Amino acid sequence: MRTPFASLLACYLAFAACDGCASGSGGISDSGGNTGRGGSTGSGGSTGSGGFLGPTGGPVGSGGTTAGKGGSGPGSGGVPPGAGGTSAGTGGAYTGAIGGSATTDGGGGTATGGSTPGGGVSGSGGTIIGSGGAGGSTGMVSLFDGTTLSGWLPSSIAAPYSKNDPYGNAPGTWDVQDNALHCTGKVRGVLVSPKDYGSFRLIFWVRQLPSTGTDNHYASFLIWGSRVLPQPDAIAGVQFGVPNGYFWDYRAGHNDANATAFVSTSGGFSRTDWAQCEIFANHTTGVALMACCNPGTATSCKAKQVLQFTDPTVSKTGPGPIAMQAHSVGGHDEYKNITIEEHPTVDTLLTTQ
Repeated sequence: MRTPFASLLACYLAFAACDGCASGSGGISDSGGNTGRGGSTGSGGSTGSGGFLGPTGGPVGSGGTTAGKGGSGPGSGGVPPGAGGTSAGTGGAYTGAIGGSATTDGGGGTATGGSTPGGGVSGSGGTIIGSGGAGGSTGMVSLFDGTTLSGWLPSSIAAPYSKNDPYGNAPGTWDVQDNALHCTGKVRGVLVSPKDYGSFRLIFWVRQLPSTGTDNHYASFLIWGSRVLPQPDAIAGVQFGVPNGYFWDYRAGHNDANATAFVSTSGGFSRTDWAQCEIFANHTTGVALMACCNPGTATSCKAKQVLQFTDPTVSKTGPGPIAMQAHSVGGHDEYKNITIEEHPTVDTLLTTQ
């Protein structure tokens, strides 16, 4: 059993052992955690660009359609978190209009310019203007009414007939018999169109009655003629002898068979029966074709090509008159169902098909 003295001694010794010690601070406080950074604000989406128009007359350029995406995720870490981006970019809103569609005026077309709706880019205006109705096909037009010489230069030249007179046939050379243009066989001459023709399709019926003269020459059509005075023989045209492909070149510098320009294939057709013939002429290329057939009692027939003329220099001269030629005294040629198409849309013979 410890005595009071011993207890006091123990307390003294313990006190002595802790001499110089500071009072307890209650311990070092834990420092608070570092405050987390607020999240970065998400950037707004980029604005979509407006559409641009394609080439003239081309498809419409599309406008921007996808809006830019706003930031969506909050910043990580601290309190409070950074706010996410909130404003989305605006997509492009306008689209340029397409240029107007071309319109056809005869053979030409004119493109109209595009308009600008809103912020769209305008379509570029059309720049090429069509040549107008002159370049379009006229369709088949009749050149003979079946009863008069209307549509051909009149027989109004006072006798005696002179090559220095204005163009027209010598008086009494042509008349109408049995609903057909009839050559009386009085003189050599021509029945001339009042209009000039370049590219055309001519379809007609022709026959020859017995000749009352010494020369039973083929009935003939002349194309790409001239109107110079004094009048050249056979209007200085290119001759197509119907229906079997006879030919002659009366143009200036020729008046010959011009074998390098013509290719003829006889059809073996009757000259005294009605024949259907077609002349297709392309003034730009200088090519002219002829096809004929005998329809008999039918109203039409499938023709055979019997003649081709080719001379590219034709395009260097302007269009000219066409004419029916009264080649020889005593010849009695007859024509009917005469129709013509200017600026044909089909660039070849039709009656052979």
